[in-house]
Order: sequence, then C-alpha cells, then structure tokens
Amino acid sequence: MSTVQGLKRYQVENNKKLQEKWSDEFKNQYDNVGVPNAFRARERSRGKRLFCLWITMCLHLIRMQAQRLHSVYKDVSSKEDM
Repeated sequence: MSTVQGLKRYQVENNKKLQEKWSDEFKNQYDNVGVPNAFRARERSRGKRLFCLWITMCLHLIRMQAQRLHSVYKDVSSKEDM
C-alpha cells in the first residue's frame, strides 16, 4: 500500500506531527531499539523520586509492635493494682 495517496498519506503527516508535539517526552523515555525490554519500557518513574513501600511496611510493623507492647504493659500494670 502506498503512503503517497489515500488514507495512508495521513499516517505519514500525523507521524511527523506526533514526533514534533511529543519530542520532549520521547527524549525522557527509553529507546526502543532492537529487542525491546518490556520491564524497562514499562518503568515510568525514570528520573522521579520513588516512594519506598518497604519503609512504609517497616513503620507499620513498628507501630503494631508498639501497640502490642502497650497493651501488654496495661495488662501487667492492671494486675499489679489488684
């Protein structure tokens, strides 16, 4: 099929417009040369700060342990008052 006439000719024009409009964004993405690496291609956080789920989980576990210790302390201190 020819890209000079018919509907295919718009594909060439639209490709140029797309490249011009999104050129800055395309520079920030990984190159898709040869065999694409799906794991690198899906990574949208390139150059951005990441929120670390591991730290959140650690803080949650520490908070739960502190609550558990507090409840044990309350139980022990209430039994001593008897």
